[in-house]
Amino acid sequence: IIEQQSVSIKLLEEEIQQLKDEIARLKGQKPKPKSCQANWKRTLIIRKRNASQGNALVLVKEARQPP
Repeated sequence: IIEQQSVSIKLLEEEIQQLKDEIARLKGQKPKPKSCQANWKRTLIIRKRNASQGNALVLVKEARQPP
């Protein structure tokens, strides 16, 4: 259970960083270099809680329009 929660926390931390980078991009600022620029240019990764699996996160890729 602890391992599962630590993995979930890590995924949430990654999601928070990606969202911060996206906010910075939308504001016209330069995102932090740790983020995966290629992924942000091609896709927006949205993590949603999967009701049937509790803490499990499901990755959903959504096509983005080029800037």
